[in-house]
Amino acid sequence: MDFIREKLKISSIEAINNVVDYLLEHPEKIETTVNEALFEQHKTSWRFCWMLRHLAEKDKDLLLPYKPIIFVNIFSIKDESSLANLLKTIIILGIDTENESEILDFAIEKLISSHKSAVKYYILDVFEIFAKKYPELITELTETLKLASINFATDSLQRKSKKLIQKWSKYGATSNQ
Repeated sequence: MDFIREKLKISSIEAINNVVDYLLEHPEKIETTVNEALFEQHKTSWRFCWMLRHLAEKDKDLLLPYKPIIFVNIFSIKDESSLANLLKTIIILGIDTENESEILDFAIEKLISSHKSAVKYYILDVFEIFAKKYPELITELTETLKLASINFATDSLQRKSKKLIQKWSKYGATSNQ
């Protein structure tokens, strides 16, 4: 764990990739790393979450056993940098049917209340997942997105939300914009 802590003191993609490579070679260290990301509150906690996201991108099967604990704890994460990375991790690992209503309610609340653009960006990915799976939600998702997008601070968020609204309008969502 000392190797991981030392590497994560450095905020760089190279350090993250070094840790991910280390975990790929030492999967027995993943549980401790997940616990560190979710339960330890220190100034590098968000980097542990960042690293988990990159690990999921490289080999999601290694994190699947930890998906339930990541899911349950995502709702109590206060640090928005950590939350953004854990949202992306959950998206990569897949949202289980039994957790859909919780994650959708959480996503709607965070889309409105979060101050971090990355959190909102990944929430748009969650919305897209739900729109594909449940087309009957498109109107509600579109209206929620229209209301929230008024306060989007970045061009990339504005563009992504407009693209989703345009895409969904083709599937019968109401369009007041």
